[in-house]
Order: sequence, then C-alpha cells, then structure tokens
Amino acid sequence: MKNALVLGGGGSRGAYQIGVWQGLLEMEIPIDIVTGTSVGAINGCMVAQNKFDAALSLWKEIETNKVFDLNVDDTLPQKKKIMQTAQRFLVDYFRRGGSDNQPLRRLLWQHIDESAVRRSSVEYGLVTVNLGQRRPVEYFKEQIPAGELIDYVLASSAVYPAVKPQKIEGEAHIDGGYYDNLPVQMALERGAECIIAVELEAPGVVHKEPLKQAEHLRHIRCYWDLGPMLVFDKHTAAHNIRLGYLDCMRSYGAFDGCAFAFMKGAAKQQMQEQPAFQQELDRLLRLYDASAPVDKLVLENLRRHLEKKYRRPAQDEGSFLLGAMETAGELFGLSNETIYSAQRFRRRVAEKIETLSLPPTVFAAKEEQNVVKTLKNSATFFQKEVRAMYLAKLILETLQTHKNAAFLPLTSVMMDEFLAAYYIVSAGLYNGSAPVAV
Repeated sequence: MKNALVLGGGGSRGAYQIGVWQGLLEMEIPIDIVTGTSVGAINGCMVAQNKFDAALSLWKEIETNKVFDLNVDDTLPQKKKIMQTAQRFLVDYFRRGGSDNQPLRRLLWQHIDESAVRRSSVEYGLVTVNLGQRRPVEYFKEQIPAGELIDYVLASSAVYPAVKPQKIEGEAHIDGGYYDNLPVQMALERGAECIIAVELEAPGVVHKEPLKQAEHLRHIRCYWDLGPMLVFDKHTAAHNIRLGYLDCMRSYGAFDGCAFAFMKGAAKQQMQEQPAFQQELDRLLRLYDASAPVDKLVLENLRRHLEKKYRRPAQDEGSFLLGAMETAGELFGLSNETIYSAQRFRRRVAEKIETLSLPPTVFAAKEEQNVVKTLKNSATFFQKEVRAMYLAKLILETLQTHKNAAFLPLTSVMMDEFLAAYYIVSAGLYNGSAPVAV
C-alpha cells in the first residue's frame, strides 16, 4: 500500500507536523509520497531527506527574526510579540510591498539539500499560486528545474501580502494555501492509497472532495489552538511538536482521548475502581422517562456536545465518562503534554480541586436552598471550576435522595461544568462539602 503524508500550510504551527512525523517514525510507518503547501512544503523537504533530527533542531531553535526580515524583539512576552509582529508586517507592506524572505532563504539553504531531495525515494510535491495569472501551480520535484527547488519552496511559502511574492521565471508566485492548503488531490493522482493528512486549520482553501475520495484516510488535526501563524517562538514550537506526536499516536490507537492522552482503557479502569458508585451515576443518566422529555433532550444534547467537541461517539457510559474526564481536564487546566493513567489523572484533578476556595454559604447550604438562585449567583460570580463543584454537590444529593434530577435542564447552559462534575463524582473527589484527599 502506497502511503502519502500530506502537510498543510499554517506558518509557525508547522512544528506540529514534526511531532506527527516523530510518531510515524516511532511506529515505523513508511512514507512513499509527501505533498505540502507553505510550511508543509518546507517540512516536506525535511521528510524527503529523512532529516528528522535536523528538523527537530530547527524548530526548537526558531524565532521570528530567523524567518522574516522584521526586527522583532523575540524577548518580549508572546502577546506583545504578536502585536509588534503585526505592526512590523503592516509597515513593511506599505513601505516595500511586504516583508523580505531573505532570512527564510538562508534558513532553507542551511537545511535543504536539493540533491538529497531529488535522490530520495520519497516522491515530493508542492503547491504555489501564480499571482499574475491567478492560477495554481502544482509541481513534483522532477518538474522543478535543477537548482531552483528552494525558490519553489519559498514561492509556496510566500504568505502574501505579509510577505513579498517570490519570482519564478519572472512571474510572481504566492502561498499555495490560496488554492489548496491541504494537497490531498496531488497525492491521490500519484497513486496514494493511504493518506495521512496533517491539517493545521489555518486560513486557506481546503478541498473536501479529495478527503472523501481517499481509500484510507487518517486526518490528523489538533484539538488545541496551535498559536499565531506568523510569530515563531521556540517554546511554542516545542509544545506543538509534543501535541503533534500525541495526536499521531492517538490516531493510530496508541492512546485514548482527543484533548488529552490517556492510557488505553483509562475510562474503563475508572469505572471498575468504584463499580457500585458508577452504577449509581449511570442511573442518574437514566432518570428521565417519557413524562420528562426535557431531561431526555438535555442528556442527548450533552452527548451531541461531547461528540462535536471531541470528534467521537459518546453513546455508552465509557465514552461518556471519557468525555467527562477530558472536559474536567480542560476546566481545571491540566497539562495537555502528559500521558495519563486513570490514577494519575485523578491525582492531578484532585490537586487542582485542593487549591479552590469554595464559598461556604453555597457549599454548606441545605437541601431546601433555592437551586435556581444559587446557580444564577454562581454563574455570575464564581469561576467555572467552582460551578462544577457545586453541580457535583447536586449530583451527590440526587444520588443520595434517589429523587429525579430536577437540575438537569439547567445544565444546558453549563454543559462543561456538568460534565466535569460528573467526572468529579465518578472519581470520588468530593463529598458534598469538601474535597476528598487522594
């Protein structure tokens, strides 16, 4: 089976693709074809040369001034660096029609060996756009004139109007993302049977039909925001490399999860640790009946919310709990670079809960307290984590009293808090008035 790695455009987000490549190398998955747009064309050259260590080193040392002729202060905090970079691009556009690509050219000369790309058994292709003729240009390496590979890579990467167009045979060319930011069709036309498409979800055109046509498609995208495209930062790059690696391994079934990486079967293990209690929680999700259609609708909305958010079905208790675990991880700000077992994840959430200041007037309240008023106040004044803890209190009270879950309709405006609360109760991290020590 002929495997193609398709690398989308996305500027500094391209570090993520190096992490995906790392996963493929670790699993010894061969790459026969690589096609790329913009930064995907640059990374594609590294793949064709089989220079992973060099690519890793490049991305872990990269800064904006090494890519663009902008004179950006790379010591600034990222928010200020983003603002300064945007200002520099704007000034450059009005003064000279865009930033110069000479720093990037020097970088490519250091890391791309054209002869090695041409000798490689990996078929390499890229996309650019002829600006004057308003037409796309797709080339495989044998169609690129000798000695001009770097010019074509620069053309594919010329993010106009931020960057000046690249001249090829006297014609101005710009970023290939204006035509095809994920060149799957190129790989299919080359005979690829298995497509590994790494999309950076950046501005640009992504053709959906080739994705549908692929006989075997592995579409790898990151749940998390990979950061601004035109600000290059070595710390962000290292983080994105790690995310790309974890997403690649998840895609091949090595880990569970979407936003976080869990050891296989972590949710099932969590359910098995407290089987009786988990049965009670499962009962909570079935407290509705034909006479309570609102509750049923809310629970279906929760499942749809999880399916859309984490891109997988959530129809059984195990998948629902996994979604609740991921939501809790997000809500409590857990690291997305860690591989979690059920126990490790529980400990990390417990540590976060211990740092919360829980308002005693709410958490010491009796059962008769006005639920709507309390939730309204908590939604207004308390942080999300505190609202999740309050919903955990209500879940516990529902399980203890065996009454219908009258608060369920209110979760439609606090879905993430409810899902986090569901995990908190499932993991036994709260007793209704105080966190449980782990």
